[in-house]
Amino acid sequence: MKNKILEKLLTGILKEAGSSFKPFKHIIREILREHRDFDLLRSRKIIELGPGDNFTLIEYLSRFAEVEAAGLSHALACKPGYLKEEYIYDYLASKKQNSSDLIYSRRLMEEHSLEAPLLLKTDIYKRLLSEGPSDDLWLQYPGSRLYLIRCYKEARRVLKTGGIIISHVGNRFKADFHESIEKEAGLKKVIFYSFRLMGQMWVFRK
Repeated sequence: MKNKILEKLLTGILKEAGSSFKPFKHIIREILREHRDFDLLRSRKIIELGPGDNFTLIEYLSRFAEVEAAGLSHALACKPGYLKEEYIYDYLASKKQNSSDLIYSRRLMEEHSLEAPLLLKTDIYKRLLSEGPSDDLWLQYPGSRLYLIRCYKEARRVLKTGGIIISHVGNRFKADFHESIEKEAGLKKVIFYSFRLMGQMWVFRK
């Protein structure tokens, strides 16, 4: 799709949906690049990883597709029925192979971004620091590089052939980590670009 057409479609959806969609602007662009119209998402299965306390996009997509959101959302008093309160890896590992068409995340699938402020206070993090960088230990720690690679591998397993992972990365300095995903998780990079000072967009295809 030509960029001018894509941006026109994006502007139209943002205008319709309002300011609450703004944090998801770049993810919406990539969904439109792939599918052109949200109506084409019907009968598709979509997963949002780590929604935090903002369910704006996944709620909107639920009008068109079968959706689930997974992650820890401590700030919510009332949680939607499609939210699975689990660590990302545990959630993905429980899903059937080739069961989803699209997986996306906003500022999650990057190193040290899974509820990092909370994890820094935990006993397991203190133990990891005292015992050193053993792979066996860090493999289970939700803020570590090894853990996130496991997440990407599980995401690939869950995706149907041709399905995509859209990852909005908040830290522009994690490019080296994401460059390694093609090799380590067996995913093919579709597109990459930076925006503003601190953001990157990565799209991978199975």
